[in-house]
Amino acid sequence: MVSWPTGRDWIFSLKAFAAAMLALFIALYLGLPRPYWAMASVYIVAHPLTGATRSKALYRVLGTLLGAAASVAIVPPLVNAPVLLMAAVALWIGILLYVALLHRTPRSYVFMLAAYTLPMVALPSVSDPSGVFDIAVARAEEICLGILCASIVGSTIFPAKVATVLGQNPRSGWRTPRCGPPTCFRRIRLPRCRAITAAIAWPPTSSRSTS
Repeated sequence: MVSWPTGRDWIFSLKAFAAAMLALFIALYLGLPRPYWAMASVYIVAHPLTGATRSKALYRVLGTLLGAAASVAIVPPLVNAPVLLMAAVALWIGILLYVALLHRTPRSYVFMLAAYTLPMVALPSVSDPSGVFDIAVARAEEICLGILCASIVGSTIFPAKVATVLGQNPRSGWRTPRCGPPTCFRRIRLPRCRAITAAIAWPPTSSRSTS
């Protein structure tokens, strides 16, 4: 049965939209070549929980910088050898995605972002390798702008914390000081436990596949 969005869902949607419009406006005002990258970055890093937004933003910045630096280092030496260039790009993507799957922590997002940032920067510059540095810098600027807008809006306008999610159910064992950890976990109902896990899971499965 389909349920209506809650008040928290509406607030999160409006915050993400406001941050995206702010990033797009600033990118257009500064004359950045691809302002839609800044807007898209807001929606990619957006999360209902403030701490998760900051974490994802940090790892996305690191992954973007790593992938952009790798593209600047790989494209100029191999631009005249397309086969070697494609082999290097494929090897980079395969190794980093493999490491991201093995590294089951939020830091795996660094490897995943670095994996697909390289082809997004390197492949468009094959016809003009002298512009690879400009493309890498522009992508880093626009993504960092979107991440900054998402982090500022998420932290200043109705910030949501994990403690708020865990404390929503007054009958939950999380709020019973006399029970030990095993008793607390037994007292949490299964649907509620799944909801908490989905709220604090990082990164979500859909985000891994679409980001």
